Amino acid sequence: MKRGVFILKDTWIIFYSGDINEIEELNFNPTEAIGKNIFEIFDSEELISKINNPTGFFDYKKNSFIFKTSPLHLDNNLDNKHSYRFLEVECQTDENISFYSMLIHEIKNPLAAIRTLVQSLSTYISDDLRKISEDSFQTSQDYFNRIISEIDRLNRLLTSVKYISKHIQAFNVNFDIKKVAQNTINIFENTLKEKNINLITKFPKEEVIFFGDPDQIQQIFNNLITNSIEAIEGDKGEIIFSIDFINNKRISISVEDKGKGIDKNDLSKIFKAFYTKKIGGMGIGLTVVKMILRKYDGTLNIESTPGIGTKVTVILPIKTDIFNY
Repeated sequence: MKRGVFILKDTWIIFYSGDINEIEELNFNPTEAIGKNIFEIFDSEELISKINNPTGFFDYKKNSFIFKTSPLHLDNNLDNKHSYRFLEVECQTDENISFYSMLIHEIKNPLAAIRTLVQSLSTYISDDLRKISEDSFQTSQDYFNRIISEIDRLNRLLTSVKYISKHIQAFNVNFDIKKVAQNTINIFENTLKEKNINLITKFPKEEVIFFGDPDQIQQIFNNLITNSIEAIEGDKGEIIFSIDFINNKRISISVEDKGKGIDKNDLSKIFKAFYTKKIGGMGIGLTVVKMILRKYDGTLNIESTPGIGTKVTVILPIKTDIFNY
């Protein structure tokens, strides 16, 4: 458990003590904390509204952080034009986090090497086999493609697990969500062709600027598109990927498929980690999406009808770089 105690003048830090600054997700220098705005360290709009309320006490939990605050009543001789607050922050930490992170990294490196070697071996062997027998060539290609597909599945699993096993330190920048969406679609280009799926985009003409980590947003898009592709049965299908503004305050992102849909009895279970009815499925895609969305105060909604399809909608409040998201 890591803990930090702050005394605030309005929302400005005038005292800090503790070890919560050692958490990777925060990583602020305690000697430089004095004079900073508390929202340069913590990133929740709900916390902002609570601290800006000068009266009352509150306990508030966001992810692994617990915030406890109360107003301070100072001596009448001091400046009482400002609101002073005592803020205690606790964080449940996992001592195995660094081990998990190292393990994921150490597994992904040889997987990348194995994938490269398999591709090279496929080219080397298949060229010789084609001269002998077309059937042998096609069989070898099928086997090699299956191996590569399974390696890619393991990589996706490890990439998703990192969002569950640790606090990710975000690399926050202003970026165009449309470009991240298009980059994600390009990754699935071959899969979409193989399954004869038509992916339709409905994006606004203007840029959709968002302040955050493009890698995390791409992970959301990756998981939603993967789910839609897996939901489509048969030899053709359609996915609609839409991005739009809501009152210039929020961004709406939806991925809609004409797939098999989700049974009502399963809708309440699909956010449980490793719950899946898909053959070869991992069951953590939507869990990861929800965990990432919490960092941005985003929401997720699912509409699904068996036999007709599923629409997943993500709502993100538009952020500016005043907050460290």
